[in-house]
Amino acid sequence: MLNDNPLSQPEHRQTSRLIRGILPYAGFVAVLLLGWRVWDLAHALPAYDDVLEVLWTLRWYDGALRGQHGFLVYPLAFFPAGWHVATFAGGPFLFVVLLPLYWMGGAAFAYNVATLLAFLVAFAGMLKLARLFVTPLGATLAALLFTFWGFHWFRTIGHMNVLLATAALPWMAWALERGIALPARRTRWMALAGLLWAIMINSSLYFVWMGALLVGAWLGGRWLARQISLRAAFVAAFTAGAVALALSIPWLALFLRESAAANAPFFDIFHVAPWDASLNSLPVPNVDHPWLKTLARTLYRGPVNEPGQANLGLVASLLAVVGLVAAWRDRRWWPVLLCAAVGLVLALGLTLSWDGRPLQWSALQPLNALLWRVGYALKPEFFTVNQPPPPFDSAVPMPGLLLSALVPFWERARVFARYALLGGMAVYLLTGLGVTRFRRTWVQVVLAGLLIIELMPPPTRNVPFPPPPHPAFDAIQDMTFDPPGVIDLSSWQQDLLYMPIGGATLWETDFHGKPTVAGASSIWPAHVASLDQWLQEHPNAFLNPELVPLLRSYDVGLVVFHVTGGYAEDMLAEARQNPDLRDIRCFDPASAAGPWPYPICTMRVAPAQ
Repeated sequence: MLNDNPLSQPEHRQTSRLIRGILPYAGFVAVLLLGWRVWDLAHALPAYDDVLEVLWTLRWYDGALRGQHGFLVYPLAFFPAGWHVATFAGGPFLFVVLLPLYWMGGAAFAYNVATLLAFLVAFAGMLKLARLFVTPLGATLAALLFTFWGFHWFRTIGHMNVLLATAALPWMAWALERGIALPARRTRWMALAGLLWAIMINSSLYFVWMGALLVGAWLGGRWLARQISLRAAFVAAFTAGAVALALSIPWLALFLRESAAANAPFFDIFHVAPWDASLNSLPVPNVDHPWLKTLARTLYRGPVNEPGQANLGLVASLLAVVGLVAAWRDRRWWPVLLCAAVGLVLALGLTLSWDGRPLQWSALQPLNALLWRVGYALKPEFFTVNQPPPPFDSAVPMPGLLLSALVPFWERARVFARYALLGGMAVYLLTGLGVTRFRRTWVQVVLAGLLIIELMPPPTRNVPFPPPPHPAFDAIQDMTFDPPGVIDLSSWQQDLLYMPIGGATLWETDFHGKPTVAGASSIWPAHVASLDQWLQEHPNAFLNPELVPLLRSYDVGLVVFHVTGGYAEDMLAEARQNPDLRDIRCFDPASAAGPWPYPICTMRVAPAQ
């Protein structure tokens, strides 16, 4: 009997596979174009914020490679000691990716192309991992959800190190799964998992623990499901860990050495706790969703900072519960379940919070007191008092609190909400499974449409690069003052001053060429942390007679005050009342959009009598 199909059966199957292979990536491009707003890749950026810190550091390492200056210390930031650049949160793999792109098309081109490639790699890895568990539709939805999840999309503001590491996360899970499925080649697959783990560590130190948790949860899940022996699991974990450690030791050693050279104090529990995700922030739409923002902020009323962005989605969470019911009965899914549980529980941080505030239960006071005594004995620099003060005394402790007390360096990962990246990968696999549990095609199509609407990323900004300088910087460049240092100050809380720390400060020093006590990075030298603490503990600091002598001790001859509005205006009025702050001059912002869209005032510090 003749075949009426114009295509032969093999050709037809090949065409069908090609279409099935293309469609997920067509969906990826469609969603990406709805959120991405930077079309001039060489002369615009999706944000300033932390992006400027990445790009300044990129230029620094390029200059160091060209022999223009050293690698380790930038003297114009964190004056008078200088900034130990290796304490920047981005590891060497970040610059392995960025530098060739920088040489090809400049700093903005490097950042934009690397961002787009990171999203593509994350999507491809999640798609490949999900195809091991669910149908093509479920896998495509899981990959889209993971890639454009608000907590992941949020990284476009400058968290390139986390973006690159997260892109490798599903690939590492895939390598672990393949190693378990193919015992004859297990060593090779585990070595690949270790290589991917090393790439993550050398992008962001958060993934030292994140990779370890993934290895433990995945192999542990397979062992609990009796699909791998305990001995084989230990050997596999050792292989992956040994490869990762061997490839990461140089970076870890340099980071620790430079942190010690900067005498950097690490954060205490009072600084770390506000970076925990809230229980009710997880199952809501993106708090910055272009259409569902109002719903999200009704369900979650806490801060919309980074922990507040850990939103898995309402529809996605409900479908993940549907998938959970099915996965619980299928041992093949146990590693996924373990990853979801570990990641989400650790994302909740030190204590259980609701709307950004710790939940209280007075019956837990004896347990909290015991945990704090243990923590204070082992890590007094983190648990700075031996008894938990309110609200910690009656808070609901989470495993993160115990781990912070017992495990060396655990507390250094100050943004515990980032463990949601691990949990979210597993949750979206369950979401993909949940969709496929509905037998009728039209129901799956409707659910897919709802998920795509819910994952829609908020549009990025489109700001010019290089950033236009503020007119104040030209004036500062021409000023002479003794002592030679500058301090940048502003105010965003009533009656309190703070130092702007970030990429914009680094670029500012390029424009005016004067050293500033402020700087960049999340790791501050001891002298900067001490001054910041003084500012936090002394309201109305411009009226405090201790301020000017303190500034003189830092060799500061000029205050650069960023008048960002609101409380900053009030603090400027107080500065005018201080007789030791003289020759106050204010400069309007540049007409072009930039990182400093507000007036900046300069005031000379009177010399000591």
